Amino acid sequence: MPAPSKSALACYARAWWLTKEAFLNYLYGGFGRDFTARDRTRFMLVTLTTRHWRDLVVATGLEEPVAALEKALGVDFAEEGDRYESRELLAALLDRWFADRAGAEVRAVLGRTSVLWTVYRSVAELVGSDEVRANPMMREVDQPGVGRYLAPGSPIRAGERPVVRAPVLGEHTAAVLAGWLGLSDREIRELHERGVVESAPREG
Repeated sequence: MPAPSKSALACYARAWWLTKEAFLNYLYGGFGRDFTARDRTRFMLVTLTTRHWRDLVVATGLEEPVAALEKALGVDFAEEGDRYESRELLAALLDRWFADRAGAEVRAVLGRTSVLWTVYRSVAELVGSDEVRANPMMREVDQPGVGRYLAPGSPIRAGERPVVRAPVLGEHTAAVLAGWLGLSDREIRELHERGVVESAPREG
């Protein structure tokens, strides 16, 4: 099973709450959906390129029915738009293939292809997995008021961008007032005393 990509991890860690009901878990604009194996193992499968699609069709032995469907509809499934428009028909073919096989067999077949796929896991299973903890983009941070947890860095390589905890409310009040507004220590202290601004309590 392929390890989650850095981009996928970053998006998931920041937007795990996004809903997917609108397209019933289909990939918008191409072909991708979740499928369930005979033993109830759930897979998410995505084909972004012509190579992905051809590998999937060959690996699942669906060349003839897929070719017949293309001929009947007058489409070319090498085109992602055609795959999307016919997604329900294509998914129906694959539903039967997945339902006839155990999860271990599905893993073995898909593992020999270029197709993008993974097994569905809970948030706890994903975060606790060895491949996620070994991913250099992920680091454990100690967030005041929260505790220690895994946080993602940026999947974009743009120099050294270490993973750091989020600032707490008021942590940089003095630095902003001094650096951006040019206020002196006395002026900042007076603003605090008057209740105009407030800084985060010192740690420890």
